[in-house]
Amino acid sequence: MGNIPIENIAGGFLAALIAFTLTGLELLTSKYPRTYFTLARCKQLYAYLLSYALFAVFFYLVFDWLLSSGKVKVEGVGNSPLISAAVVGFSLRALLHLRLFSVTAGGNNVPVGLETLVFL
Repeated sequence: MGNIPIENIAGGFLAALIAFTLTGLELLTSKYPRTYFTLARCKQLYAYLLSYALFAVFFYLVFDWLLSSGKVKVEGVGNSPLISAAVVGFSLRALLHLRLFSVTAGGNNVPVGLETLVFL
C-alpha cells in the first residue's frame, strides 16, 4: 500500500469539517431554530452530520482522483487540494439535495434522485 499524501488527508478532513458544520448550522437555524439546546444532545443529529462528513470525504477523494487523472479540469480556483476540499465541502449539501421528481407513496413524498440517499 502506497503512502497517502498529507494534502489528501488535510483536504478530506477540511471537506468533512465544512460539510459537517454547514449542515449542522443549516439544520439548527432553519428547521429547528428554537430547539438547538435539545438537539445538541441528540445522537441522531450527530449521526446525520457524520454521514454528511463521510459523503464529503468520499466526494473529495473522487473529485481529487478525477482532477489528477485529467478527466476533469477546473479553471479559476487553482490547483490546491485545500481549495478543492472547500469546493466539495460547500457544494455537497446542494448536490445531495438534487431531486429529479417525487413519488407519493402512502401519503409520503419520496424523492427520486440523489436526495434519496439523504431521505433514507
